[in-house]
Amino acid sequence: MHSRCLALLRGVKSVAWLLVCASAHAQTSGPFELKWTHPGEKLVYQSRGCADECWEAAVVNKRTGVLLARLRCDGTDLPLTLRGYRPAATPSQVDLGDCSPDSWPPDGVNKFEAISAEFERLLRMP
Repeated sequence: MHSRCLALLRGVKSVAWLLVCASAHAQTSGPFELKWTHPGEKLVYQSRGCADECWEAAVVNKRTGVLLARLRCDGTDLPLTLRGYRPAATPSQVDLGDCSPDSWPPDGVNKFEAISAEFERLLRMP
């Protein structure tokens, strides 16, 4: 009887794990393009789950697909990784602070517009 119960329990754990994985996968979306006006580049957004509190946005070369810059929010921190082009004095990793829904983007600002604006501000500095 004991071994039968353990086998059943293992089966239940497997099913539960599959449901957790399927749920996590179902929460992600994208990738889809955001408004970006620079020829030869595109801005791509993808939700990473957590009810869209975890996400990633990247500027990539349209032709080659090479990553130029990436913003990634894990629900609390908003690090920026710059590749390809950046002002010489700008480090390749910049922590932009808190990206929790309570603090970013500012009230009344559309998140996708804020992402585009943040890339504009950071990547196009003289």
